[in-house]
Amino acid sequence: MLNPRRLFALQLVALSIFVFGGCGPSEPKITRRPVSGTVTFDGKPIESGKIQFNNPADGGVDVLDIKDGKFAGEVREGKRRVEVTALRDGGDGPMPGVKMQVNYIPEKYNSKTTLEAEVKSGPNEFKFDLTP
Repeated sequence: MLNPRRLFALQLVALSIFVFGGCGPSEPKITRRPVSGTVTFDGKPIESGKIQFNNPADGGVDVLDIKDGKFAGEVREGKRRVEVTALRDGGDGPMPGVKMQVNYIPEKYNSKTTLEAEVKSGPNEFKFDLTP
């Protein structure tokens, strides 16, 4: 049997763990803002694709669909690196009956993008006119 002092000490430790166990630095709040816009390639709306808003500081990525040259959704607030991808038929694949899909958007707009956007409170309407 535990002596009363030892029992009290154990109860105090358990209570402290319960009360203070959840304390500590909290995760920063992520603020998302509505964005929308258009994406054209060589003067024509991109029929179907993806637009990514990347945060170089923490690696966070928000991806939105492009449909008939338009996109809309919510993206984390801040300065973002923008990448655009769109696929089309790339011919026969390595196996019979399998068609390959290739990204026809140049690297300067995706893997080596030069596009940027500042997402902030208020309207976030972006227009990206991409050239070959």
